[in-house]
Amino acid sequence: MFRATVIAASLVAVLLVAAIAYAAGSADDSTSTTSTSAATAAGEQVFRAGEAGEVTVAADSSGLTVDRVDPSAGWAVEVETSAGREVEVKFEDGNRRIDFQAELEDGRIGTRVRTEDRAENDDHEDDEDRTTTFTGAADGETVSFDAEGAGRVQIRRTAGGLELVDATAASGWEVVKIEREAHEIEVEFRQGVVELEFKAELEDGMIRTRTETTIEDGDHGGSGSDGPSDRDDD
Repeated sequence: MFRATVIAASLVAVLLVAAIAYAAGSADDSTSTTSTSAATAAGEQVFRAGEAGEVTVAADSSGLTVDRVDPSAGWAVEVETSAGREVEVKFEDGNRRIDFQAELEDGRIGTRVRTEDRAENDDHEDDEDRTTTFTGAADGETVSFDAEGAGRVQIRRTAGGLELVDATAASGWEVVKIEREAHEIEVEFRQGVVELEFKAELEDGMIRTRTETTIEDGDHGGSGSDGPSDRDDD
């Protein structure tokens, strides 16, 4: 009787060990699958193309690939460059066009979104032109922007917002005004009757820049030979 009890207990123990081993093996398989999915997802990033929609971009050693485009309602999509070191997607909704560009550089993905409002430009085609872009930047990174040929503006993204590093006018242009706030920077360039206003602000983790060119009628009251006015509104 005692021996039968021992044998039965041993059998239960063997079955219990087998069950634990099976469960452990199943858990290992589940963990492996989850890990693989996470690794695949880590190679993809979703970027906003302004109000036009979202673009999912995958990165690997060979470059970038447009995996998916999800346009907002009313927007048409055209993938102009689907793979390479640089990819491009164009969105249109009739009056507006938004160009999304992503580039692999130094191991990170940099993005640029350019907005063109055709109706707005038609209304001001004789005296005004506007361009809006979105540029990704990490904390502490300095980005140099071309102010549509009027000069260059260097901006550093900080934990608290944006910091103006430098503003330099191109030949024939001059910097006539600089305004700085925690999350917004404005630089004004002038060449004769042509005035270009460059604005940068931090929006949804990206640097949103906007340039507006205006051609004034008659005298513009002088450009201020004493140099640019510099105002800090901290």
